Amino acid sequence: MIPLRRTPAPAVLEQRAESWTVSFLERRRDQPGLRPDKRQYAHPEILETLSAISAGKCFYCERWLSDDERTVDHHLEVHAAPERAFEWSNLYLACDICQRKLPNATIPNAAVVDPCSEDGDPAEHLDFHEEVVIGRTDRGRQTIRKYKLDAESRQLRRLKVLKALLRLLPPPGSALTPSQREALWRLAAPEQPYSLMMRRVLEQAGIPRT
Repeated sequence: MIPLRRTPAPAVLEQRAESWTVSFLERRRDQPGLRPDKRQYAHPEILETLSAISAGKCFYCERWLSDDERTVDHHLEVHAAPERAFEWSNLYLACDICQRKLPNATIPNAAVVDPCSEDGDPAEHLDFHEEVVIGRTDRGRQTIRKYKLDAESRQLRRLKVLKALLRLLPPPGSALTPSQREALWRLAAPEQPYSLMMRRVLEQAGIPRT
């Protein structure tokens, strides 16, 4: 998870969010538990804008998502806040596992790291030992629990990406050339998958950026 800066709402939301919300809440009064129309809150224009914010990665776990894997998550679930079903600040790009996060009633959103918050760097709360995610603070530990970031399948995905970086590391005691350092740090760029993990591995190895 890395800090993300949310861009202005896409035009389709600016134009239709209010009418979509009114219609949805009216129908929900007659059909409690009704879900909003995915064709609306996951409209292609919304998906593309969210994807641009995170370079195509899940907002929560930083997994890179193909077009078929992209889903739109309601940060605060619809059943908890149906009036926010089409609110731009409540829509996040997510993978299928992060979409199935623990609900706000179990672990409140206020207790975990929010990548879209301006309240600090997620790295203050999350760390890595190789591919294993570690909570540096209680907020970090709660974040890991809520989004299941420590699931074995998650670790295997991170390890697969990490191996690309490890192959570029020189033998112990060998000096890195500037081009080698540049190649390593490119793998930790914000647009790369699991960039926080890659950054922390390089920092822990004592590899300078320049």
